[in-house]
Amino acid sequence: MWLDTLNEKHYRAAYDMAMANEPYSSDLSFEQFTGMMKKREGYVVVAPDGNLVGCVSFSDYIPEVNAIIHCVVDKKYQKRWVTKKMLKTVWGYVFDTLHLPRISGFCVKGLSENAGKFLVRLGFKEEGIIRKGFKSGNELYDLMLFGMLKEECKWV
Repeated sequence: MWLDTLNEKHYRAAYDMAMANEPYSSDLSFEQFTGMMKKREGYVVVAPDGNLVGCVSFSDYIPEVNAIIHCVVDKKYQKRWVTKKMLKTVWGYVFDTLHLPRISGFCVKGLSENAGKFLVRLGFKEEGIIRKGFKSGNELYDLMLFGMLKEECKWV
């Protein structure tokens, strides 16, 4: 598997993957997803057969302060898609290229706690709860906030 720079040719596969893995996002149209992705930078993980395995993107970039990481992985590849080389590339981009002192991530409490466990395995620390910070359908959910400081990152 290898990393490729995220671009428009990846949006459909990333959208389909997100809808399959995050059903609480099903009210998000492909056009809305594309609009969000055009504001992001990041990487896709590509399998040897050319299919998209995962997507790591960054939003809400504040120069020299913070950005938010977003990850989605095809269910077939969960727990077996990340390599040390990929992690060094991603974190090198965040901490060395963008010169960020920290990176943030979120998961939806009650809906995507596996994302939080994944962030913790990468080295993030849980920092708090944003109460009723996410809406899906007519329901409001709490967001769990995670953060990693550059000096805590074992990949750079």
